[in-house]
Amino acid sequence: MTLTQMQDLYRATFLGKDGQVVLQDLMGRCFANATTFVDDERQSLLNEGRRQLWLHINTMLNLTPEQIARCQLGLPFIQGE
Repeated sequence: MTLTQMQDLYRATFLGKDGQVVLQDLMGRCFANATTFVDDERQSLLNEGRRQLWLHINTMLNLTPEQIARCQLGLPFIQGE
């Protein structure tokens, strides 16, 4: 499978109406806009792993900063949705 094909699958999964709701939930759970640091080193590493997942999804979707900001606010962030 090519990178483009994989990106198409990510977009099909996350950019529909339901997928946008799931993506908004993942933003909160994956430290999209929060520090991963806590006093417990192991927990910080776990948090960083979650953040890496968010960064990968975001990279595959190729969202603009404006789309990410709208997602954070719980607003539709894909044109036509």
